[in-house]
Amino acid sequence: MKTELHVTLELQIHAPGFADPVLKALKPDNLDVPQNMKLELKIDETDRNYLKIKIESSNMGSIINTMNDIFSCLQPAFKLLGKSLSSQQ
Repeated sequence: MKTELHVTLELQIHAPGFADPVLKALKPDNLDVPQNMKLELKIDETDRNYLKIKIESSNMGSIINTMNDIFSCLQPAFKLLGKSLSSQQ
């Protein structure tokens, strides 16, 4: 019997309108996921400053690799956000 594993990441983005570009930056890398995995990337419908990432798989290694990939893609986006916010002050 295989156990299905679920991971949900909720990222609050403190810059209005920045969740959409972050989501768009993540989508091209994650269009092709393994058959045994479900990946959902979306912006929260009630609070558009939250980016929700859901990963489901029976393979823990696949989940960890996918999370590492997502964090690698997020790092430059958040560096850019930090620069943008500091230049506005």
